[in-house]
Amino acid sequence: WTTRLEEGAVVRSPVVGDEVSVLLSLWDGDELEVQHVVGAGSNCLEHIPVQVLDATVMSMRQGELCRLDCEEQAFRVKLLSCKFYEDVSAGGDGSLVRTVLKEGSGGRPRIDGCTVQLSVVDESGEKTCHQFETGQGRAPADLERTVVKMRLGEECELRDRSTVPPVVRHLHLESFSNLNWATMSPEAKVAYGAHRKTMADELFKGGDVAAAVEKYRLVRGLLGPQGRKGFPPEVDVEAQRLVVLCDKNLSSCYLKLKKWAEARDCCDAVLAENPDDVKARFRRGQALMGMDDVIGAYTDLSRAAALLPDNKEVAGALQACERAKAKADAADTDFFKRAWGQLPAEQSQ
Repeated sequence: WTTRLEEGAVVRSPVVGDEVSVLLSLWDGDELEVQHVVGAGSNCLEHIPVQVLDATVMSMRQGELCRLDCEEQAFRVKLLSCKFYEDVSAGGDGSLVRTVLKEGSGGRPRIDGCTVQLSVVDESGEKTCHQFETGQGRAPADLERTVVKMRLGEECELRDRSTVPPVVRHLHLESFSNLNWATMSPEAKVAYGAHRKTMADELFKGGDVAAAVEKYRLVRGLLGPQGRKGFPPEVDVEAQRLVVLCDKNLSSCYLKLKKWAEARDCCDAVLAENPDDVKARFRRGQALMGMDDVIGAYTDLSRAAALLPDNKEVAGALQACERAKAKADAADTDFFKRAWGQLPAEQSQ
């Protein structure tokens, strides 16, 4: 357990992935300064398990001093410094992190439709300038994921921990300009949305479901009811068609991510326009199964099976739902039997 001896600075505590410098003092006077990455798993001390050290520093603030009683020994632990990192890796595994070196100002570049000017300095001191539009898929993925977290004028360190030793680069966001969608013509908006939907389809097929979700949501926002106000009838029809396709594809993405409520909501939007859309019926049934709404799932999957009687995937999902429904019905019957069995005979009747 720990006992706080001196307060630290009013900044956040370290989290997994942050680099800390810790001064450890034994009560006999011996001291040891340790450089450690929280959650890295390497045991840096003989008498303190790394999990204990991590738990201790994650409860501290920079400059704080505490007493740590560990088994039969006691230590003084002082958090000398902490370098805070933000995870910008594709899989959220901490393999690529950034830390702010100089604060920027204003807003951030949009994840799509923003032209940025970014300078990158590598470990040898060589500087390269990158100009690209976010969301196009043409820039290095690690730089694009990082730049949308930055503000104008910001400088940060980007550390790739997937290599030994880590590769470190210095990034500076020199300028950016967000595309003004309000000034685009209806035809240009629809063409832009169609292109982004195609990109989302490719991302989904390639397994990058989270990135596909961002693209589909972009199109849905761009061409939704507010976005397509004033569109000519023929353009409006195409915009609505793209929104419906994005909602259906989003439902598939959310099912893969096990975000059942979001998948259900996307299907609701499609079925409000076309109650017999079989994909939306089927996927909403799957989402409701994930939410343990067996009755709702049975209704949707039964309708999907009626619309696609020869589809094996739909039939298999319906059979699984029927088994779950039978099990739930049996549990309800058993509950009421036991409840009624505890009543006097006249009340039970």
